[in-house]
Amino acid sequence: NQYVVDAAGTKATLLGEGYPEGGLPVTVALAKASLDVDNKRHVLTDLKIDLVSHGEGLPADGVPVAVRVASLQADLGKQTLALTGLDLDAAGAKVTGTLAGQAIRDAPQFTGQLPMAAVSLRDWLPKLGVEIPVTRDPAVLKRLEFSANVALTRRSAELQDLDLRLDD
Repeated sequence: NQYVVDAAGTKATLLGEGYPEGGLPVTVALAKASLDVDNKRHVLTDLKIDLVSHGEGLPADGVPVAVRVASLQADLGKQTLALTGLDLDAAGAKVTGTLAGQAIRDAPQFTGQLPMAAVSLRDWLPKLGVEIPVTRDPAVLKRLEFSANVALTRRSAELQDLDLRLDD
């Protein structure tokens, strides 16, 4: 009951309530998956997920989203998860970080650090279908960045030690 899969990939379309008409095409690839069914321990290495989100209010071409994870380790017996080397790119906004999970099946709780690299709101917001407001000073909305520790559950998302910077 131990399996190793090298260089796997698939394309799928997610359908159902909350997804755009026609579904949401997703490409998933990984360098390696090690599955230990008896001990309920699983490791995914170099996980890559790519999609283009479409929906009301978004640009006609959609919003490209790319997720990269260096390592995802799940122990279903202990109900723990460790996600390292997270790299999320949503239309050019880049969030990196790590997440750790406990009680992942019964009452999921995740904690971690999620910094976002500086992005120009003037360049980024139109990629999300958001019109830039008219401002008196054309030099504003040129830099947004943040970092925070996160605590996530099924019912809440909490940001701790938030450092948010807009322009100067």
